[in-house]
Amino acid sequence: MKISKRLLNICDAAEEYCPPSLSENNYPETIIDVVIFHRLHLHMDPKLAKRCYNLLKSDFVDWNEVRVSVIRDIQIGLRKSFDSLALAVFIKDFLEFVHKELREISLENLLEENLGEIRTFLKNIRGMHSSTIDMVLMRFKEHPIMPLSPDMEKLLVKLSLAKSGETRDRKEKRFYELLGPEKALQVHHYLLYYTDVREKMKEKVELPAQLSTGRRKKPAAKKTAKAGKK
Repeated sequence: MKISKRLLNICDAAEEYCPPSLSENNYPETIIDVVIFHRLHLHMDPKLAKRCYNLLKSDFVDWNEVRVSVIRDIQIGLRKSFDSLALAVFIKDFLEFVHKELREISLENLLEENLGEIRTFLKNIRGMHSSTIDMVLMRFKEHPIMPLSPDMEKLLVKLSLAKSGETRDRKEKRFYELLGPEKALQVHHYLLYYTDVREKMKEKVELPAQLSTGRRKKPAAKKTAKAGKK
């Protein structure tokens, strides 16, 4: 498949934007790690999300200690997000759900299930974002998709890179086929920040390339002579 010039420009910008810590080899390793890191990214730019993720991993012995901690202690390392309270609540509730359902803080047993069963389990978690579920399936089940949020999907249609009549699953598969796993990961984080996060942040990270539709504004209509002029 041929990649359009606009998509190539987005790929170049995504590569410049994403730090090495977001490469395939340096990505969070377990399902719980990915869910928490991806949720952090939904509240801040990915570089800051990776720093906050590393802070949580160093400040607490393990995710179980995070689970049994008070919200305020979890929230301390998340202060630069646009809603640190909601973020801390999600993390604690997510870990509580996992512990209640499985009696352990691990989701690696999910890898034995099929895609539908994993999706159903994760959908039962309050506040779970659809693109986070897709990221889990991409990373751990080698599901060939580039996760898209609803706003990412709208932007790609606006940029004429996707058709409005396509299902989201078809769009996700087509972009994965075009880009491959490494580029799909970078473009996902780049577009997710632009569409879902950036406008909510007090301190906005400037993106290295503007995502514009490239459509020129129509020139203003010329004023016609007033009717009935004598």
